[in-house]
Amino acid sequence: MRQHPSLEALRAPRCRHDAPFRRPNQRSASPRAVPAAQKEFAASYATLATAGAAEKLGEVAELNRDAAEAIKQYAQAFALADGSNNSVTRRDVRRKIGNVWRQAHGSDDGLGEYLLRSYDDVTQAAAAQGEKKNAGVHEISEFMLRKAPEGTPYPLASTKGAVVVVNFWATWCGPCRALEPQFERVAAQFKGERKISFLEADVDEDESLVAPYLEEVKPKIPIVFADGLDRLLAVNSLPTVVVIDREGKIVYRAQGFGEDGFERDLATAAKRALDEPAKIPPPATSTP
Repeated sequence: MRQHPSLEALRAPRCRHDAPFRRPNQRSASPRAVPAAQKEFAASYATLATAGAAEKLGEVAELNRDAAEAIKQYAQAFALADGSNNSVTRRDVRRKIGNVWRQAHGSDDGLGEYLLRSYDDVTQAAAAQGEKKNAGVHEISEFMLRKAPEGTPYPLASTKGAVVVVNFWATWCGPCRALEPQFERVAAQFKGERKISFLEADVDEDESLVAPYLEEVKPKIPIVFADGLDRLLAVNSLPTVVVIDREGKIVYRAQGFGEDGFERDLATAAKRALDEPAKIPPPATSTP
């Protein structure tokens, strides 16, 4: 879930003197450099919407004296920034957009409302993008997930015919953090088993929060972005742990944290699914 901009960020102090689009000590970009840079940052933003790319697009718009576009891009950067794992902070972006806004409107009136609307738009767009991943896929082994936090492909094709145990979590979920060591202890019991995989699937809307979280907790189990797997398995609360058998059916589900015997029950369910032989489909018969 993307962190909502705080009132403190919205009220960041303005500069004593609003700087013009081109500061006295600022070098002008060459006529060729600006369009080239704009194209590069736009392509980067289209591939992965980041605060850094949006901020650069805002700066290019400033150089082009396009106040409306600069405000739009800075507002997107403001919504995307969290200040935890990159150099873009909401306070810095707030100063930039405040400067352009005052030049265009004469005061800060209306800026707060504009930033909140932009935040809602960016959040909804990110959620819609997440829903598109693996759309139409109905078999777990056909899912193409991404390893967290770097986003490299993590196909589940190798899990076909194997048992899969997934813990769905989010950075903001306190019970998820409490469940983590229990889940890891169960996974350790199956170390070396080739026909069972343990995964932890993150469902955060704001994926930029995942890197600093993982740096803190240092998990021992592969972490992936859920990318629609939570939708397929009807996960509607966190944490949720499921065991999928060799045929792709859910044979165990635990929701929430605090159930007595969780580790025992999860280990038992995983072992039962592992011991159950995979059903071999009958050979195709040929018609005379």
